[in-house]
Amino acid sequence: MTAEQIKIVFCDIDGTITDGMYHVDGSGSVSKSFHTRDIHALHLLSENSEIHVAVVTGSEDECNRKKFDELDIPLYEAVRDKLDFVKSVCANIGCSPSVSIY
Repeated sequence: MTAEQIKIVFCDIDGTITDGMYHVDGSGSVSKSFHTRDIHALHLLSENSEIHVAVVTGSEDECNRKKFDELDIPLYEAVRDKLDFVKSVCANIGCSPSVSIY
């Protein structure tokens, strides 16, 4: 597949664009570390191309919602079967999973 054929990029979160660690402070607040370059790349891709970007994760937490809401990148949480999810999103935007990257 060439770059011109790509229609959508799916990206996981924990351990993919984070270091996979959760940080919990004394009051129980949870945070995680996103790498700036990963976030910047997703933002540039979503803002400056015809390629759709979807962040998909099996987890649900406020850290994810806050980060991707501020970037205006679609976030799909609590996704258990990611293959079925990819097929469904591709069908909704009118493309085949064969022109997607995960």
